[in-house]
Amino acid sequence: MSRVAWSEGDWIALPLPGGGYAAALIARGKGSGLFVAYFMPDRYPMAPDLSDVHERTPGDALLIARVGDGHVRNGTWPIVGRQPGWSRDAWPLPRFIREDSLTGRRYEVEYADTDPSRAVAERPVDPSTEGPADALLGSTLAEWLIGRLTSG
Repeated sequence: MSRVAWSEGDWIALPLPGGGYAAALIARGKGSGLFVAYFMPDRYPMAPDLSDVHERTPGDALLIARVGDGHVRNGTWPIVGRQPGWSRDAWPLPRFIREDSLTGRRYEVEYADTDPSRAVAERPVDPSTEGPADALLGSTLAEWLIGRLTSG
């Protein structure tokens, strides 16, 4: 089986438990291992095509997460196209929030802009600070989670 190559700016379709598909944009990654994706809130009856998603913006995202790339690489999550006029600046790498389960303290985690597997800074933050959760989702967990959160 050949491996599918992906790159930043690619839109992907995720088959969801219970039927349908969701869409996500790969915003950061080195091309293997893991990436940061912006997951959109819609559930489509069939895999969306680029015309369904290309007008989405980062503000539309239901979830921003670091995700293992196994299902993209093996073709389970097909690439539906590249974002027209792809710009890294338009789809920024957020700072993620990690909560220490023992102390309850919260930290802002910054990852290298060129490698979302490498944390470059971690700072304590106020408990009210918001941001995407600092977690690494496997492909199957991402499908389950997005399936629970999507509408349609």
